[in-house]
Amino acid sequence: MNDLIGTIVMVDPSIADFRTHGSAKIGIITAVDPHQEDIEVEFMGRWREKLAARTLWTLKPLVEIHRSLSENKLKWTDKKIIIPITFSAEYGVHNMQYHYLESLLHGKKTLDIAAETVQDLLNRYPQQSHRKFGYGR
Repeated sequence: MNDLIGTIVMVDPSIADFRTHGSAKIGIITAVDPHQEDIEVEFMGRWREKLAARTLWTLKPLVEIHRSLSENKLKWTDKKIIIPITFSAEYGVHNMQYHYLESLLHGKKTLDIAAETVQDLLNRYPQQSHRKFGYGR
């Protein structure tokens, strides 16, 4: 679970304004306690909050995004949000994750296609390390 530290996450849009008072929606995981469900997230380098894994979204691995794209019919407006995410995931533009998570909020199906909750990520790969987005160029 410590390999999640440094993962960029977004607070679930349905509760983001309530939990963060509208101040922040995207942060970085700074601590994970394996005995609790809460994950510590730092927002804007200013403050930290403990949030449930099921309320935090992160980008899916590239293979999962491609699978979701092939299984779902999307409007062009949703595709033009997701296509840059797939290029960055493949070619390693790591510093764009904040922007991409935020852009998912502008599409109708994009959040379900390109993102998953941290809880889903943990359930899918409980013993494996979690692959970071891109190659870090």
